[in-house]
Amino acid sequence: MAATCINLKKRFPEYKITLDPAAEDAKDPWYYQISGKLGTIYPYGKNLLAVEIDHHKYTVPQLTALGLEHSQHGDNEHTFLFGLLDFNRIAAIVGSRKKRKVSPEQRAKLSARLEKARAAIRG
Repeated sequence: MAATCINLKKRFPEYKITLDPAAEDAKDPWYYQISGKLGTIYPYGKNLLAVEIDHHKYTVPQLTALGLEHSQHGDNEHTFLFGLLDFNRIAAIVGSRKKRKVSPEQRAKLSARLEKARAAIRG
């Protein structure tokens, strides 16, 4: 029986969920990740997440100060483990990206602009 993990798409629908480049199955929640400006959050277990920080040395002390478990570290790479309750704080620190929200008015404007551009291309 396969181990279960947190499904980022279901748990955090307001965030942009991407797939790990090594993903073999786009529907497998183990390959989901939330990228940020300073790090990447991904599932680590049933109720556990991990955040990977590469080459952002000023972010590491912020995460260490929160008391997160430092599970792996190299010269410039660090991985911290954390629970669901810490998600919002960690996502804010690493600059996790949320989905763009477009109002119906904005959608109409964008649609009109796109149609104008398409018409210009067609000649």
